[in-house]
Amino acid sequence: MNLYPIIADKLERDRLALDQALAELAHWEREGFAPAARLAVWRRLLENGRQSPEGMAELRRVLLDESEESRRLKDFAPLAGLLSREERRTVFLSCAYDH
Repeated sequence: MNLYPIIADKLERDRLALDQALAELAHWEREGFAPAARLAVWRRLLENGRQSPEGMAELRRVLLDESEESRRLKDFAPLAGLLSREERRTVFLSCAYDH
């Protein structure tokens, strides 16, 4: 079950979702909720994603990448709350199966 492809699509098509992620990041930075170095990487990715198609492509690459480095970075992703309950449910149901 991987929510990141849906998150990547939403960030690319919905400027408000990108703003929401940046607001969450700012909250995390103020409160010290995650390592500062990782938050700095997220700030760069999100701001670059907002500023240019190339920046958005880089953000998508990270979100879709399954390397150890990307997975570790995504462990501290300020992306909670970006997907609606229905969007999350769609992903969860697509992974369910009956025996």
